Amino acid sequence: MQDADQKPVTEALARSQAIAIRLLQGDYGRRDAMIWFQAAIWSYIRLFGNDSSAYRRLIDFRPRLLQKQCSTEELKARISEVGAIAEALQEIGQEKRHVGVSRPSRVPDTRRVFIVHGHDELNARRLSDILGDRAHNLEPAVMMEEPGKGRTLIKKFEDEAETCAFAFALYSPDDKVTAGATVYFQARPQCTFRDWMVCRAPRA
Repeated sequence: MQDADQKPVTEALARSQAIAIRLLQGDYGRRDAMIWFQAAIWSYIRLFGNDSSAYRRLIDFRPRLLQKQCSTEELKARISEVGAIAEALQEIGQEKRHVGVSRPSRVPDTRRVFIVHGHDELNARRLSDILGDRAHNLEPAVMMEEPGKGRTLIKKFEDEAETCAFAFALYSPDDKVTAGATVYFQARPQCTFRDWMVCRAPRA
């Protein structure tokens, strides 16, 4: 996404997040719900297309939102998902970056393996130990174990990811979501969206 295309999406997501507090408090009317939904769904179409699972999930959520029939857990999950995208776009904009889809990424000639994870730190460390043992002889990189060196989170991610030739993603069921009579668990939205949006993004 070029900077010119990213700006209106970022602004739309910012408008939706300004209303999110009222939605979470339950003190909202149909107009507030529609403003939040329209900003979010327009951004999803621009980012993912209207045939994506993220788009369909938000469309399915619309009637429950407008009729105040969604559970607090489901509402938090949808707002958290939209918020994670807004935060990632904002940080990318601050770094003056865009995703260059027309240029292939140069894979480093290293044995470093990047490990993406959510709240399941135990299995992240287990995977790190397996990859680093004598049988595999790889060099795992886990964000929480790498020194900060005064860097922002996005900058730290960028620096570490650029030195890795491969990556593993652990999608653990960290978030509980209740949609009507259905209860399910999903990975943290940050794992899905932030890592997808900034990984291998060349400088503008």
